[in-house]
Amino acid sequence: MSTQLSSEEKLVVFRIGNTLLGVSVDQVIEVFQPEVITPIPQAPVNLAGVINFRGQIIPIIDLAGKLQMQGNPDEENLYVIISDKLGGTAGILVDYVESVLGVEKQNIKATGEVLGKRIEDIPYLTGIAMTDLGLILILDLSKLSSTSEFEFFKELRAGSIELSQVAPATTPPTATSTDSDMEFGLDFDALKKSELVQIASELGISNPSSKTKGQLIDLIKEKMGM
Repeated sequence: MSTQLSSEEKLVVFRIGNTLLGVSVDQVIEVFQPEVITPIPQAPVNLAGVINFRGQIIPIIDLAGKLQMQGNPDEENLYVIISDKLGGTAGILVDYVESVLGVEKQNIKATGEVLGKRIEDIPYLTGIAMTDLGLILILDLSKLSSTSEFEFFKELRAGSIELSQVAPATTPPTATSTDSDMEFGLDFDALKKSELVQIASELGISNPSSKTKGQLIDLIKEKMGM
């Protein structure tokens, strides 16, 4: 019995400014919305800082700065893509995460073929996908692993620099429609939008980041039968 290879490449698609970029889902652990990114003094300019991700202090690379692109992040709604392909577990800061998109491999072109030799020499830019959303620049995060930002972080860890004061990211309560959750009564108004977005995602609500806080609360309550 033969195994048919997939003709699709699945990408986590995100934005920096008005530019669409994507990375293979195989390189992504999680899309994460931290409460805060803690800056590190005297760090390289493109190291946004560090976060406490499930008890592990990891560096966050400012991808817009790294790629010399004009970003427009919403400081109240930070988006970080966590990967273990950056020479270790780390994150990239992006403006907005769109979706997971399947792209036919025949619609992915080599960067050199489209943009010329100079772009082809950028090791972490591996292709351009033609989609209904527009052109998507495909990145290989494993080829960012030797960046000065991550090397700086490894030196901090090797030197036992104290990073334990980094505030842990708040993990919102897991939302389910069980009677026990109803009994405790979740105070949705007290939650931040990023927490509501995560709950909405777990409940299967589509495009939660595009909704207002009030809309999210209404949709979550509807899903939970409240």
